[in-house]
Amino acid sequence: MSPPPIPDARSNAQRGVRPGHRDADTDRPRGKGIGITVESDTPVAPIQARAFAAGTAIRFALLLAFITVDSLYLLSVGASWYRSRGGEWFELCRLAVGHDPMQPYRPVEAITYAAWIESCDVAHGLRAPGAWMPVGAVAVVGVATAIYLLWPRWRCRRGRLLPIDLSSSDELAQRLRELVAVAGLRRTPGFVIDPRADTVSAVVFGRLGRYTVCLDAGLVARSAAGPDVLRDVVLHELAHIRNRDVDITYATVALWRAFLLCVLLPHLVGQAVSLATDPELWRAEWQLGLRGLLRVAILVALTYLVRADILRNREFYADLDAANLAGRTAFSWRTERPGGQPRFAGRQRFLGLWRTHPAAAARVRSLRDPGILFGATALPMFLTGVIAQVTSVTLPLVVEAFGLSWGFEATREVSTWLTAVLVVGIAGYALWRAVAYNILAGRHVPAGWGAGVWLGVGMAVGELVSFRTAGSALLPPDPELLLVFVITGPVFTWWVTQCAELWIRGCRGRSIRSVQFLGLAAALVVFGTWYGYWMSGPFLLLIGPLHSLDLLLPGLPPWFWVIADLGNRPLVVVGAAVLWLFPLLALVRKPGTETPGWVRRARTDAPDHDSTVHRPVSLRPAAVAAVLGGALSCAAVVIVMLALHPDQPPVDQRFTAAWIYGYPMWLMAGLGAAMVATAIIVSATTVRYRLAMALAASGGAGLLGLLGLFAFASVDGCLAPMRVMGYACSWRPYPAWLVVTQQVPFVLGLGITLAAIGALIGAVLAESGRRLINRRPAPASRDAERPESLIVRRLVVAAVCTAVAVLAANTARNYYVRDDPAVDAVATLGREAQRTPDMISRQVWAWLKVGGHDRITKLSQDFRQWGVAAGDAVRAAEQAGQPTVDVDSAVFLPICTAIVRDADDAAQFIPIPDAEAQDEWAKTHLAAAQAGSDCRNSLQTNDDALFDKSMNEGLTAVTAYEALLRRLDAVGALETGP
Repeated sequence: MSPPPIPDARSNAQRGVRPGHRDADTDRPRGKGIGITVESDTPVAPIQARAFAAGTAIRFALLLAFITVDSLYLLSVGASWYRSRGGEWFELCRLAVGHDPMQPYRPVEAITYAAWIESCDVAHGLRAPGAWMPVGAVAVVGVATAIYLLWPRWRCRRGRLLPIDLSSSDELAQRLRELVAVAGLRRTPGFVIDPRADTVSAVVFGRLGRYTVCLDAGLVARSAAGPDVLRDVVLHELAHIRNRDVDITYATVALWRAFLLCVLLPHLVGQAVSLATDPELWRAEWQLGLRGLLRVAILVALTYLVRADILRNREFYADLDAANLAGRTAFSWRTERPGGQPRFAGRQRFLGLWRTHPAAAARVRSLRDPGILFGATALPMFLTGVIAQVTSVTLPLVVEAFGLSWGFEATREVSTWLTAVLVVGIAGYALWRAVAYNILAGRHVPAGWGAGVWLGVGMAVGELVSFRTAGSALLPPDPELLLVFVITGPVFTWWVTQCAELWIRGCRGRSIRSVQFLGLAAALVVFGTWYGYWMSGPFLLLIGPLHSLDLLLPGLPPWFWVIADLGNRPLVVVGAAVLWLFPLLALVRKPGTETPGWVRRARTDAPDHDSTVHRPVSLRPAAVAAVLGGALSCAAVVIVMLALHPDQPPVDQRFTAAWIYGYPMWLMAGLGAAMVATAIIVSATTVRYRLAMALAASGGAGLLGLLGLFAFASVDGCLAPMRVMGYACSWRPYPAWLVVTQQVPFVLGLGITLAAIGALIGAVLAESGRRLINRRPAPASRDAERPESLIVRRLVVAAVCTAVAVLAANTARNYYVRDDPAVDAVATLGREAQRTPDMISRQVWAWLKVGGHDRITKLSQDFRQWGVAAGDAVRAAEQAGQPTVDVDSAVFLPICTAIVRDADDAAQFIPIPDAEAQDEWAKTHLAAAQAGSDCRNSLQTNDDALFDKSMNEGLTAVTAYEALLRRLDAVGALETGP
């Protein structure tokens, strides 16, 4: 029987239950579970009240993340604004390397000389105030703490509340004592009456375990005629204490108000003052100013959504807990509002997201189907994605604002794993919680795709809100690349959901916390390795394509180097190994025959033998698919070798770069395509655990494909149509092993990741086809399989894990640890905008201002001193009537040494952000360095010919120097230069 419906809590004379909160005690006797029937054909098993904690804690963690990131971001913006107001040097240090802050294009100089930009800022005193960030953070925490401690006391004292003596013998006190006993609270709260309130409602307030329930006078007056009303309302408020959301609620309100008072308000005031004092700057950079305000508005709005979600959902959990405590007659005094579906239902649902109190229809649904409260819903998933991505972008700004010197790599790693912790800690925990509830309730476990879509959309929105790759626009040049989040998000949440189901169904202990912790740790590795690769550089492709003459080889596509970089990251292989092996490890546990202890603790009707929890899983279909996929992988190797043989170069040209890289590239493509095809087919034809089975089959197919590759590469040269690297028939296992080692990062790394995406495609195709022909999914009883023996299963999984471990160890030793010299490829990102003459002039002038002018001046002075000394020597020889010139080393040696020193200093300085000027400048300091070196050596060895050569080289340097001055004058840099 379904609980009676609940009307709008604020309708007419019944405002319902106002916000309340929860106590810190959980070990008291729990209320008796009740059977709740969903309005469908699926019965829900009776679950003990409080078998699952209320979801307010995880939502509060999300709010805490939003408040922290918002506060630190706005404080760092203020610190950056203060620093940039230090004068024109902030802009000059960036223009000097050719960086246009208004364009998303990033030349190699802007990336290569990031450290120089930082040193330029430091050299000119452009550092954020060191006390700004700590003072701001302490202010937010201090104000929030003060509000949290004082607000309940103010609520208690603002009206004339009449205390209720629970020790008295009157009927009201006796009834309240009974309700406290039913609620099972360790500490009895205080009760007061608000004589001015004539509504049928109540509210609980207080802090740190000392709570007070305030009853409206209207509720007390009605309690005599309708005792059920008092029971339900008071149990609802006591449920807030049981659920421990009293402190969470006041902490939520305190954090929000402290953020508004200490961070947002000063930021808006600062922006207003900046606009009033420097309107010309705002007019010149109005795009950046508007975008900054837009980002702040979006983040504040999303933070408010989290706040409203906390205050709204706590009411759902209190209703459910009160219904469990009161029994089947709970809320029978309430009646459902007449009428059907309201007009503009979508609009009402959207507006409902911003309300702190739930609507009547939502409360009805939550009681009829409690599974809604324990699912991974869209809003928390979306908000988690946004805050995770914003955190990743904001952390480097915060580190810089605090004046810390972590370094680029360290900051990137910290931001990557902090983002992973947020995603897994909030979204991953919610998914495990949803799976556990559905298993206990005997319901079908959702796939988790929808949650992943919202998570991916949230991360995409977080990237867009950051504007880090957009230049001065609102969108990056290639925003379609953000679809990678929308694709990988469902794969990740689907994987977490299936891992949770496999491990929870196999858990036999009194609690699932150990397997939950293990599963979240595995999810952290999987997500962290993938996201770490994204943050290592591919996100910059949002700016535009990669351009590099160093990375272009005949016969190789441009994307090859992006894939090759993925294979060069060991953590990607680690994450992929966890991706497909972790679900398999859940199948080697000994299956239980009795109802697990954690189920007995949570369900009121747990039988001795429960077949709804333990559902056998067989590896036989995945093993068969792995063998067939392995055959397909071997066929792919054969096809690649047959296709490459006609282009086999002569034996003396077999080590050309195109051939050396092309062979493994096409092997990687062939093996990867076979693994993806295997995943698609297995996922489309499997009913249970599609992703886990598809990954197991694809991983096995990859291992068999590597085995086939080893066999074919060992006899490369024996079969004429398949000769690729061999030219004579012989058994060569060592070169073949090197070929296999080279493929391991791609097959067991990238291949597994692509197979997971392929599994999603296969599942979507299968579900779409099923719905197209209107075919219902097979019932659970048909899905049950008779698994193979536990010994066979353990042997198979152990063999697979051993093979992966051996290949990974060999790859780490022979592939990742190499003595090959690193290749520093020169590359640019994005589509370079046509630079205007004014921008070229500004950038070259900035280069002169930050130190270029001083270096040019020093070489000019050196040339002048050298010319004067040479002229004096010639005149002295003419006056003496000598046919040759005597060179005085005491005069020339210091000059030549200074030329070498100044030329080397010029060579180490940043290049001129103009190609033609830089070409002449390079000729100048190179010729000067050679001339000075030859001059110095000639004086030390008394070599007259070498001295004459140095004089000619000096003339070459002077000629290039004069051409440089002409170019600088042509671009207009000398007109406003130093």
